[in-house]
Amino acid sequence: MPMLMPTVMAAFRFLGLQGIIALGVFIFYEGVPLVKSIPHVEYVPVISDLAFGRVDRAYQDGKLSERLAWQEKQRRAEIKLAADRRAAQETIDRIEADYWAKQTDQAIQLADLEKALQAERAQNADISACHSGVSKRVRDQLAPIGR
Repeated sequence: MPMLMPTVMAAFRFLGLQGIIALGVFIFYEGVPLVKSIPHVEYVPVISDLAFGRVDRAYQDGKLSERLAWQEKQRRAEIKLAADRRAAQETIDRIEADYWAKQTDQAIQLADLEKALQAERAQNADISACHSGVSKRVRDQLAPIGR
């Protein structure tokens, strides 16, 4: 320790008052680079203040706040996406239900028309004296095609 004191005093004399103040400001803002490389130094309160200057602390705080802001934006985007998906699925379900309702109505109408046609044919079979020019066999073969 006795040898360190003359060295420190020689450095103070070499730097002068302005140099010492400038060095102190530099250490206050930037920290001591060699101390930063010591593992787990951030857990020791006084040394971590000396090792990591104001700039590093502000950088870490900014990094944390930006990460939190980004996570919040991500969360809101996911909520909006889920709401959009639910709305789209509801629209699809409604369209599908309308489609099947129309298909059912058309099937019922078609069945009613076929029954009415069969009843009319049965009623006209006895009354009709004229026959169409198409035989029954040809008519029955063409019926599924031309409905």
